[in-house]
Amino acid sequence: MIHVYALCTGYIELDRASMVSDLTAGQPWTVPVTSFLVDHPRGRLLFDTGVHCQANRPVDLPRPGADQNRMIDGEHDVFGDGSIVLPPTYGHTPGHQSLLVRTGKNAQIVCASDACYTRENMDRDVLPKVLWNPSVMRDSLAALRKLRDQAGAAMFYGHDPAQWETTPRAPAPVIPSQGSFPFSLRSAR
Repeated sequence: MIHVYALCTGYIELDRASMVSDLTAGQPWTVPVTSFLVDHPRGRLLFDTGVHCQANRPVDLPRPGADQNRMIDGEHDVFGDGSIVLPPTYGHTPGHQSLLVRTGKNAQIVCASDACYTRENMDRDVLPKVLWNPSVMRDSLAALRKLRDQAGAAMFYGHDPAQWETTPRAPAPVIPSQGSFPFSLRSAR
């Protein structure tokens, strides 16, 4: 059985127009920096959207086996069973990856991280100002939208304050043992 837990590793205060580029500058916004702990029968994975240098509550986690870290290029099936996959979602950075968790026939989630900051970015197809390659990021955003809209995946946006308010936090899993979502990720499209 796979469990996914949402963790907050801080908050960033910034101008909203930096994340939704077609807005007028000068709108202060506080956004969460989220991370997800995946508890899989074969091990645990901490998927971190990145503790930004401006986050006001960073978490210092121990790094056992840090010498065993390796670079991953392209899609990576973490446990080799298709349940935890890191798909490439380039654009924010050249090697950016998101997290796809499949816990059963009807339950899969995507943690978009910085490939899609907010639901507004995805729904309105508007990119942020902070990115490496706009064309590549637009392709990644389209791939994530397809997972959400056509494959029925629940999407966790990288820094969406409204979504974060309704997301269950550890120690409660975001996907309970029965595999359904107790909150409005699916309907919030």
